Amino acid sequence: MSNAHLPCLKLTSHTGTHIDAPSHFIDGGKTIDQFYVEEFTGMGFVLDVPKEKNEPVTLADIEEYVEYLAGVKFIFIRTYW
Repeated sequence: MSNAHLPCLKLTSHTGTHIDAPSHFIDGGKTIDQFYVEEFTGMGFVLDVPKEKNEPVTLADIEEYVEYLAGVKFIFIRTYW
């Protein structure tokens, strides 16, 4: 056998950017394998909503962007913390 460097990296499902399936927080909800990959593709929009830690994002924060959301499938909320 030749010399090889074989590191092992273990990560939990909550490491980095990820998707929580409804089953994560709803009893009987869909698990991630019950979705088609096409359900996770489409037009997205980033809402810049600067907040302090534990400061809630409100409906008023989101309403500022309504005119930009036609045809948008995914909304990403950037709070900067």
